Amino acid sequence: MVQKQMALRTRGKNRIRSTSIFSCKLKCMDCGSYYGSKVWHSNSNYRRVIWRCNHKYDEDEKRQTPHLYEDEIKELFIKATNQLVGMKDEVMSNYGEMKEMLFGQLNLKPSKKIWKLKLTRLQA
Repeated sequence: MVQKQMALRTRGKNRIRSTSIFSCKLKCMDCGSYYGSKVWHSNSNYRRVIWRCNHKYDEDEKRQTPHLYEDEIKELFIKATNQLVGMKDEVMSNYGEMKEMLFGQLNLKPSKKIWKLKLTRLQA
């Protein structure tokens, strides 16, 4: 688990950092890089935090993806969370089914009996 996280944090175009709650949540439609936060007018009354592609100006042709204001992103995340809460019963039902499918032991019990039978046959 730790090795996987360390590999994700290596240097490169899509390296993972968690400096903000929105870090690694927004991806550029043009190049697939993550969006990063930038501060406009940091020392004035017009200070604003925006998010844009971290590689918007890397190549000769600038990316066409727009910047997003942090306030708008917060509103959108709250809307998405409220939609999930509205569908809580469905989400929890799906979660239960997936958990049983991935980690359930119902399918293991018959095979346990089969292996015991095979083992007793081998011992005889």
